[in-house]
Amino acid sequence: MKTIKELAEELGVSKEAIRQSIANKVSRKTPENSSIVAVLQATLDELHSQLEAKDEQIECLIETLADKKYLLAQQ
Repeated sequence: MKTIKELAEELGVSKEAIRQSIANKVSRKTPENSSIVAVLQATLDELHSQLEAKDEQIECLIETLADKKYLLAQQ
C-alpha cells in the first residue's frame, strides 16, 4: 500500500490533489454506500435505545439504593 506522498510523487500531482480526489470518491453516494449507511444508522438507533434503557435501569437502582440507605439510617 502506498502513502499519499508516494502516490502524489508517482502521479506528479500535489498531496492535496490526492486528498481531494479521495474525498470526492468517498463522499459520492452509491447504492452500496447507502445500504451500509442504513445498516450503521439502524445499529446506532438500536444501541441508543439500549443505552436509554440502561440509563433508566441505573436511575431506578440509584433510587432503590437511596431508599435502602434511608431505611438503614432509620434503624
